[in-house]
Amino acid sequence: MTQDRDQMLHDLKNNLVPAQNQMKKYADQFRPPISLGVGDWVYLKLQPYRLRSLAKKGNMKLSPRFYGPYQISKQIGAIAFELALPLEKELKLQVTPAAVQDVCNAPSGISVVLILWKDLPNFEATWEPIETIMEKFPSFHLEDKNIVISGGAFGSYAEDVLGEF
Repeated sequence: MTQDRDQMLHDLKNNLVPAQNQMKKYADQFRPPISLGVGDWVYLKLQPYRLRSLAKKGNMKLSPRFYGPYQISKQIGAIAFELALPLEKELKLQVTPAAVQDVCNAPSGISVVLILWKDLPNFEATWEPIETIMEKFPSFHLEDKNIVISGGAFGSYAEDVLGEF
């Protein structure tokens, strides 16, 4: 019985190698060969995909996946490179609020605003608590914004997103 099991495992392993090679062959047909060297510019892929914002978000899947570009400063191995990264203080995303798109009350009773960020596209707008914006950006005056704190223009979308506040 154990000999039959061992023989079956051996056969499976022998069949798996050609199948893997065939899958690699087909996948590589659509991948252009890439050769990188010192001085080339590349994007850095970070994991987990977490971008630290003003407030902790419940869903990080839409955060940036690639950062850069950064220059390759040294080749360590065949596919390992050392990048010329900026100093740690320069890695922080410097954002400034540009406009308030919407305001509403979260189910927890906290008033939140949909902030459009300067030099970022509209789809990067984020919901932030009003207190956080006032604390982090004291020069950004929310009082002069002509918005009524209620359901806002986004309705149920805002309620779904704001469940985390």
